[in-house]
Amino acid sequence: MPIRLRKLLITSHRWIGIPMSVVFVLWFASGIVMIYTGGMPELTEPERIARAQPLDLDAVRISPVDAAERAFIDDTYPGPVALLTVLGRPAYRFGRGP
Repeated sequence: MPIRLRKLLITSHRWIGIPMSVVFVLWFASGIVMIYTGGMPELTEPERIARAQPLDLDAVRISPVDAAERAFIDDTYPGPVALLTVLGRPAYRFGRGP
């Protein structure tokens, strides 16, 4: 690679990178602000349910108690249990709702 082309690439990379990094920092900071001030888009309960995968109850093979035992969760586990579809298969979620 000729020396002039190499110097041009290095210089243009530096001077294009400076404003691009400022844009990236502003984009990152605005995302953090949106997370903590409530500006992030939210789904309503009907929208979330309308897009959820259907639950195939015939595919459930184990009870919630057996699933908790397999997940090494003891009987005093305080959280609720939810049955939902993950990758087309039924799955239990322990500790918080869907």
